[in-house]
Amino acid sequence: MLARYTRADDPAATLSLSGAYGRIGDPATVLDGMLNGFESGPGSPEVTTPRRDFTPTGGPPLSCEVVRLDARTYAPACAWAEKTDAALLISFDPKRTTPGAADASAFAQLTADVYRSVRKPG
Repeated sequence: MLARYTRADDPAATLSLSGAYGRIGDPATVLDGMLNGFESGPGSPEVTTPRRDFTPTGGPPLSCEVVRLDARTYAPACAWAEKTDAALLISFDPKRTTPGAADASAFAQLTADVYRSVRKPG
């Protein structure tokens, strides 16, 4: 699954989701691989807040971090991996230009909300 959402009031601000459904033999390895792949991907992400684990209300265990993209914008990213699905969620807002502007803990709760939404039958 791939999805990208833009904010109605600011089309430059996006929320990106990438993931997969299926049988996952080693969720911990997949989780680590998703974040490592993101860190080495486009936009030259530089980790500014190292990974922390969260278990938000109504969501799975998450691993979250904050990165600086394009040497100026701070973006939170959270990932989950279970036996049946895995996903990475990233929030980009060009107005987040200071390290404190991206809150991994708050983004973990938003990720839990997205987790519940994408797992509901349509």
